[in-house]
Amino acid sequence: GRGYGTESVKTMLRYAFHELGLNRVELETYSFNPRAQRCYERAGFRREGVRRGALYRDGKFHDIIIMGILREEFLEGEDD
Repeated sequence: GRGYGTESVKTMLRYAFHELGLNRVELETYSFNPRAQRCYERAGFRREGVRRGALYRDGKFHDIIIMGILREEFLEGEDD
């Protein structure tokens, strides 16, 4: 709740885009983890899709959320 996760993700993205020269980073998270989703959104990720009912955990099916960010989107956000 102090922003450490978001700052860690942004550090990883700086490395991915500036040092490795990647054009895109994507990830998967789960519908039962809204804190992670908010963290990634604050870092600039966009929700790109949902794999409905793709994960079975604790006796229930859950959605897998697919998120991604492009180099240009990240670089635009760095100016803020």
